[in-house]
Amino acid sequence: MVEPKKPLKKKDQIALDEELALGLHAEEQAELERMQKERVVKEESRMLVEMIAERKKFFAAQRAAEQRSKPPTKTQIRNIMCTYLKNMGGYKHNQLKGRSYEETLEASLNKHTNSGYELESDKSRRED
Repeated sequence: MVEPKKPLKKKDQIALDEELALGLHAEEQAELERMQKERVVKEESRMLVEMIAERKKFFAAQRAAEQRSKPPTKTQIRNIMCTYLKNMGGYKHNQLKGRSYEETLEASLNKHTNSGYELESDKSRRED
């Protein structure tokens, strides 16, 4: 037969309640600290991702600025001059097609000073 438990005395009950409260408080405190650590880790990782993205944008802008500050190559200059001569100088594509950079530059410079100027290569083509 099981004997019924005797009720605890008031001091014993207070001591048990205090131990239980301390245990619950410690568990809650540990849970709170764990959640704060997780929040800090998430915040730090978000800030790291943002910093990396900003650095990528910064260096991309720097590379773009370097490319814009470079002078055009001879081929690019020749293409620009050919386009100008086609539109403003009255030359046709076939007239500019086989010319070198120097011949195109000469045609561009002389087109401004002498409207009746023809390159020697144009004269020789007409004679043939």
